[in-house]
Amino acid sequence: MMLGLYGVIDDPETTVEHTIRGMTRDGKTEVAVTDAEFTPSGGGGSLTCGVDERTEMGQKVTLPFCVWADSSTSGSVAETDASELSKDPYSVDLQKFADKVGKIRSEVRKPLG
Repeated sequence: MMLGLYGVIDDPETTVEHTIRGMTRDGKTEVAVTDAEFTPSGGGGSLTCGVDERTEMGQKVTLPFCVWADSSTSGSVAETDASELSKDPYSVDLQKFADKVGKIRSEVRKPLG
């Protein structure tokens, strides 16, 4: 799942913080692995990535995510895989996920102008 915004972003750092905090406001989602910065192997600047756990119908669902924001684009990517829904959050390779999200970001990022 990818969500994004395009336009003037005055404070990218605060945008990233608000996006991450907003992911756990539903009462069903908790932080499992605290977010940290990762640099994708393809470059393009750092991503803030972590792992949340969401409870759906009594089942824990592991949700790795990465978020970024710059002066014109903000985006977040979360991934679920049916075969790994209840995967141990600490076993998620966040660098590998950041590399994948870096490719997505490079395709959707658009400078103002």
